[in-house]
Amino acid sequence: ARSAGGPENCIIDCEHFGRGFFFHSGEGPDARVEGLTITRGYSVISADFTNHNGGAVRMMNCSPVFANCIITRNHSIRTGGGVSIEGGSPLFVNCTISSNWALSGAGGLLGNGDGVPVIRNCTIAGNECHYASGGMEFLYGSNASISNTIVWGNIGEYGSQIDTFHA
Repeated sequence: ARSAGGPENCIIDCEHFGRGFFFHSGEGPDARVEGLTITRGYSVISADFTNHNGGAVRMMNCSPVFANCIITRNHSIRTGGGVSIEGGSPLFVNCTISSNWALSGAGGLLGNGDGVPVIRNCTIAGNECHYASGGMEFLYGSNASISNTIVWGNIGEYGSQIDTFHA
């Protein structure tokens, strides 16, 4: 998905009825999301308790590219208020992830499981999480390659901008 006029002119407003994107079929870098704003996404606990991560974007074992996107004002009843990465190595370049909220596990972006998300030239700001880090969190084998990225003003119970926990 690519906009012609940039993220200010191409807005996916989920209206709190679900998330904007769900990648779960092994998508690689040819799956590209560029120049979009994704807002008011919402993930809730499903009947089988499996569909509750990632307010705007959820990725499972895949590696798409997000370029020049704004991910803002999304909510997750569990983890990854803005983005949940559950395995895989997606690329985020020139993106803003801001003003997202999660109950537990990263208000902005959560990496969980094998993989190395790449985050370049991004801003992660003003995200909140009730039970963990406000900005980003990387758990259970997930690492990240982060460069030229501004992380500020995120609020979490533990007071951290970025948490890393390896089990």
